[in-house]
Amino acid sequence: MRKLKSLKNVVAILVLASLVLPIHSALLTQADGQAGTTLSADVNASAIYLTKYGWEIEKTANASEVYLSQRSPTATVEYTVSVSKTTTISYYIEGYVCVTNGGERATENLAIELDVYVKGEKGGWNIKIVESRPVDVSEKPVLGPGESYCYYYKVEVPKDYWDREEFKVTANVKITNHSGWLGTPFGPSPSTTTSSKTNKTQGYNCVNVVDTNDYNWTTCDSDSWTYTKTFEYDPSKGESYEHSNTVTILQTEQSASWTVLVHQEFEIAMYATISGVVFWDNNYDGLYDEGDKPISGVAVDLYRYDEDTDDWVYVDTAYSDESGYYYFEVDVGYTYKVEVVKPYCEFCDIVVNTTHTYYEVYAEEATAYGSNDFGFVCLKKLTGAYSKGYWSWSQYNRRTGQWLTRVTQEDVNYINEVLGTSFETPKQLADYLVSPVLGDMSTALRQQLIAVLLNLKYGYVSGDTVIYYNDSYITINEIVENAKSALEGGSRCEQEYWKNLLDAINNNYVYYVYEVDC
Repeated sequence: MRKLKSLKNVVAILVLASLVLPIHSALLTQADGQAGTTLSADVNASAIYLTKYGWEIEKTANASEVYLSQRSPTATVEYTVSVSKTTTISYYIEGYVCVTNGGERATENLAIELDVYVKGEKGGWNIKIVESRPVDVSEKPVLGPGESYCYYYKVEVPKDYWDREEFKVTANVKITNHSGWLGTPFGPSPSTTTSSKTNKTQGYNCVNVVDTNDYNWTTCDSDSWTYTKTFEYDPSKGESYEHSNTVTILQTEQSASWTVLVHQEFEIAMYATISGVVFWDNNYDGLYDEGDKPISGVAVDLYRYDEDTDDWVYVDTAYSDESGYYYFEVDVGYTYKVEVVKPYCEFCDIVVNTTHTYYEVYAEEATAYGSNDFGFVCLKKLTGAYSKGYWSWSQYNRRTGQWLTRVTQEDVNYINEVLGTSFETPKQLADYLVSPVLGDMSTALRQQLIAVLLNLKYGYVSGDTVIYYNDSYITINEIVENAKSALEGGSRCEQEYWKNLLDAINNNYVYYVYEVDC
């Protein structure tokens, strides 16, 4: 019985052994990596020191609505433009971890973690400053057999190490089905180093700011600017209108706007208005137009006609503003006169009018009498020209037996070409300039014309200079052409007129237009 019982035990052990051995054999097979795959990997790295500039812009004003009327025809709004600049500095390491699946099975549970090192005092890469920083593999979480992919990474450098330029980056690449390591995260750990940091800049250090109200600025830092705009009563724009304007940073195209709602009151007034502009008439045409400059601070006196005394009675004085504008409100049913006081400018020898010096207006109810403008021209005395006597100078040199003259043979050729004359020598030309006229007006005109031409040739006067003469404006070039025409077929009266004007130029007796902005 004992032997039989022992035999049963032996059989049971053998049966159990037969079940255990296949399981153990399968585990050994997996441990040998027969069902896994293999990886290879590489990593690169760059140290980037980035300076980033950012900008913001804002526009405000001290009013969003203004009210205009005939009694209050202007309103001023003050605008403020502000820009703020931010500067952000970051230091980071970036690069790619490139992984290749060299086996015949797809990867499982792919993960990449980065370690970053700097050198210690003895020179080895023994100071770990970043540990187990994960790399995003979501764009390619599985690599098929034979497939490769490069994963971007970016690691911020701790501020304690911003003085360093060299770093070592180790990429720990792991999967859970690596041959020989099934079920255990395993894979290659390639390393690389950075040689030096790369300095980069993003954004704009300086910007240009442009405002649609015709202003512009340039700045390299946070700044603000203030300016004003004057709104004027203009019934043609209706009872209300919006004035919107925008300020823009040109480089970034960031912008900000402000809108002013302008209300205009149309009232039936029991009075009339008289207004106009005082200006430098730089094109001397008697009109306030392009190129002319307003004059501020000029007094305009208002008078009312008194029928009982048949005289003008002083009422008020207005002064032109920065736009040259003056304005009066007057009672209706009377005749008024506005008269300007001639402005002073230190640069002018004489100031003359190009418009009326006064205007008379009969004031009717609710009527605006505008465009009573006063234009002026600044004149200066001509200097630099030389008379025909100057050009006629000659002297006999007894030692050489030759005549010395101020004019040259080149001058002779020039005069002959322009006037069609036939002078042969400088002495002949010089003598002609002082030869007796004996009532011959064409000779007198030609003498003065030759002197002006020589002044032009030597640059003592400019042909573009505008001469004020007999209440008219004409350039020296135009004077020369008119004088030449008078020589060819003009009447004696015409020749005398141009002769006198040329004589005045040669002797600096005339005034010329001087463009100013006093």
